[in-house]
Amino acid sequence: VASGERRGACEACSTASIETIALVVLLLAGIAAAVVVGRSDLSRVKQVKAYFGEMDEEHRRWWKETAKTLWLMAQTCSLFLSVESVHLPAPFSWLVSAMDFVTLGPLASFFFSPCASFLTHYATLTLTSLAPLLLLAPMALLAMPFFIAGAGRGWRGFRAAMDRCGFRHYATMIMLFHTSICVKLFSHFNCQGPYEDETGEERRHLATDYSIKCDDDDYLAYSVFATGMLFVYVLVLPLG
Repeated sequence: VASGERRGACEACSTASIETIALVVLLLAGIAAAVVVGRSDLSRVKQVKAYFGEMDEEHRRWWKETAKTLWLMAQTCSLFLSVESVHLPAPFSWLVSAMDFVTLGPLASFFFSPCASFLTHYATLTLTSLAPLLLLAPMALLAMPFFIAGAGRGWRGFRAAMDRCGFRHYATMIMLFHTSICVKLFSHFNCQGPYEDETGEERRHLATDYSIKCDDDDYLAYSVFATGMLFVYVLVLPLG
């Protein structure tokens, strides 16, 4: 701590990077396989399409809400055990690893953890908090050709173009990473110490980055920002 080096409690970043690359490859392969299979003429695929095509709105909503509940439960369990450093024996550890992988844990940790050494804590805090807004930018760019070529004009025409680019699932996508965003925001207030720094003074340091002192002006300024974002994510979004 006295040297001011950036360090925190995290596993080897090379391992996290390998898991992230493997996850991205699997996701791309899964999407490609789903597209190919979805366009095939297999009898089982036709049965699945017919089943969901004839399903009423109430059953579709049940499937959607059940999937979101299972996702959030698995994500919360894996994040809680990771934050509290709880090590479970096999086969329970295998189940936790599977839940972490299925809920895109390695991909989220690549940006939200101290292992993302190419970004500072303040940069990851800002990007994480504003991720929902940043997600709208590529959607809007992708929607512009549909809006220009389409017959609709005004807000309704642009909204229809946005829906074609995935905007109708925007709230669901945000909820999938809601827990990870909240964990990142709460981690900003996780200070340890006091420890003696390079000046000989005893000060508290951020648990995920010991180079950050919890009484610095930058830290206090970002604390106001993090508090406002927590109000949005913890209170406003769930009620909305």
